[in-house]
Amino acid sequence: AATEFLSVELNFRPKPMDFLLAVTCDIIAFDSPMPPFYSVVVHLRVKNPIPQEVHFHRVQLEARHLNLQGPALYHYNHDLDTRKFMLLPNEERTLDFELSPLHEVSWGFLFSPTEIAQLLSEAAVQNVTGGLLVDLLLSINDGYNQVIPYKNEAISIQLCFRPTRPSDVCGGLPP
Repeated sequence: AATEFLSVELNFRPKPMDFLLAVTCDIIAFDSPMPPFYSVVVHLRVKNPIPQEVHFHRVQLEARHLNLQGPALYHYNHDLDTRKFMLLPNEERTLDFELSPLHEVSWGFLFSPTEIAQLLSEAAVQNVTGGLLVDLLLSINDGYNQVIPYKNEAISIQLCFRPTRPSDVCGGLPP
């Protein structure tokens, strides 16, 4: 028979669904009359890969410098306003997160001159590389709640240093 020596291997794996498309960060000087006198807004360009509305309830994030083995830089653990942090079916949108540097930065890296030098050199070219560990608690329009773990070994984050609060988003990301 023609198929006597035919061998076929099947590998059923779920198709990876990418929802984080880009990360940029505005660092705005003189934005607050109170210390630290500046503000930081992270912009996430995200895509809802499913054909249902999704509402984000909570985000737990740990950002590390260079990669997931690097020193911890930031912890962001917040409940979210589900009316503001939601995506329509298959929608692509930029979500903005105000950070609180005085309370959420992991200050341990300050004890490493090498780490500080590396961060300063990255800031000078307005691009930082970091590893991200994220757990998102979300609900899908049909009432199903799910924790979505996300891990990125090394993601590039564009930085924009601004003297005042800008009207556009760092990196030219659309709203």
